[in-house]
Amino acid sequence: MANSMIEVNNRLFARLSDVAGEKLTVEEAKFPRAISTDKDGKNWLKNAKVTKMPHLALGPRAEFAIANFEKRFFLVCVGIEVNPCKGSDLIKISPNSGALTLFLADLELPLLDKPDLQYALLEHIFIPPLDKADKFIAIDVESVKKFFAKVELFEIRKDSVLISEYGMEYRVALAALLDARAARPLDWNVDTLERLAKMVMNPDEKAPFHLLFRMLTENRGDSAFLDIYRCIEQLFPLPKISILCGDLGIVQSEMEVAKKLELHLGWRRSEIESLTHLMSDAPNEILEKLKICLNISENGSDLATVIAKSIYELRNRSVHFRAIHADSLSKAPPDWLGIVDVLLEFVEILYFKNSKSFSEIKLNKIDHEANILLLKSSSDRKEHTA
Repeated sequence: MANSMIEVNNRLFARLSDVAGEKLTVEEAKFPRAISTDKDGKNWLKNAKVTKMPHLALGPRAEFAIANFEKRFFLVCVGIEVNPCKGSDLIKISPNSGALTLFLADLELPLLDKPDLQYALLEHIFIPPLDKADKFIAIDVESVKKFFAKVELFEIRKDSVLISEYGMEYRVALAALLDARAARPLDWNVDTLERLAKMVMNPDEKAPFHLLFRMLTENRGDSAFLDIYRCIEQLFPLPKISILCGDLGIVQSEMEVAKKLELHLGWRRSEIESLTHLMSDAPNEILEKLKICLNISENGSDLATVIAKSIYELRNRSVHFRAIHADSLSKAPPDWLGIVDVLLEFVEILYFKNSKSFSEIKLNKIDHEANILLLKSSSDRKEHTA
């Protein structure tokens, strides 16, 4: 359904009149106003859709959003300076007046902290003489946008792998974040950023992009560690679920089965047991890197177990504060970003290995009937044998 240009403008100027407050008369506040737009601007204003996504916010004055217009996708960057490299799938374009009107209204962009803001709004927005107006007062977009946080618009290439059914919004925002140095609070290793760039552009990548996005926008190393830990945590039940699905002939995805088991039966596998199991299958290169980052002197067959225990203790230390954790305050903090860098490499390996666990097998009617006949035949044979 098309947007109402009148309603969009009303929302925008109603917000500005609220800010101007008592400085406005009732007549000045209620008189219709609209941003001047040309034909292309009107098309954008009427037909584009933009979605505000709280999880893509970097703070009260910076956020990403996704816009859709004429079957094309766009990334809206509010208060974030993105500088894509040459050949990027994000192509910077200038938003027209209609697009800006829509973004200012529907994304509720933050107003800039300007001295005497109320008087500035009166001077530039609400003062035009009413006797010169017809049905409404037309205002140039430049007069309005200067009161708001900076907005940049990027078109996503039509054939880009960023336009994916799996985590598209976070995938796109993460790709932009990799080209926005000022939006990344921590001093990330180049290898980490390059690995994330590769994962973002991998159409088969199943790692949870919302957690990777959070990881890259965290202000503290322990918070980033918890985000990457959660990526691994999602896979904890899969080894046991895989065996169960095989034994029972379950055709749903293993992740879906794990979800239903926890939802209906409250079943979850022990965290330390699960982490140890996954670490026992980790490549030696990963174990050796973690051994260095975690300052572990252990060698031999128990190394994976010791590493799993150390990571789990870091997890507990980051989440809880009990008597046993009090001494950690006087100790030097771990190399959080070094640990995260290696765990990210491990996450990429794990999700590649378990990619089929996310894909539900959909049977058509013929396949479904064939399976029923096969099960019935098997049951008849067992009865005959008995």
